[in-house]
Amino acid sequence: EISILDHIFEGLPCWVSAAASRALGTPHEDVATVSMEYRGRVLVHFLVSWLHPQKVRSLTLVGDKKMVVWNDVDPDDKIKVYDKGVEVQNKEGVYDLLVSYRSGDMWAPKLDQSEALKLAVEHFMKYIENGQPPINDGASGLRVVKMLEAANESLKHKGKLIYL
Repeated sequence: EISILDHIFEGLPCWVSAAASRALGTPHEDVATVSMEYRGRVLVHFLVSWLHPQKVRSLTLVGDKKMVVWNDVDPDDKIKVYDKGVEVQNKEGVYDLLVSYRSGDMWAPKLDQSEALKLAVEHFMKYIENGQPPINDGASGLRVVKMLEAANESLKHKGKLIYL
């Protein structure tokens, strides 16, 4: 999830906060939530759990005009685009807001069904053969490690915001 966020937002979040539990009483956390804020007041929340009864691997991007759901478990419709949005208008004063919701169609674009690991290896080989810049270079790896370290530091301080 964190490497996906790094690719989408191309950089470190402003802050990271994490909370976790050891529901099974083991030395390691088995359920965790992580929150991050990126520039432009973009909030990100995700849940990871070894205990969830179903395999869930999804990402939902909510925008003011469209919304996208990526579901890695669904072999047929990995991406669904929803023509839904929310418009907020400030009539007068801070608390006098007019909110309107728009709901339209959903479509599932056809995607390449190639195996992700195979594509990653092919991409790496192009980098080696042609010098084509890799998507996941050392700089992106370092950002991912910084985010993980910030989440771990936040865990030690009961969800305290760790600024990056």
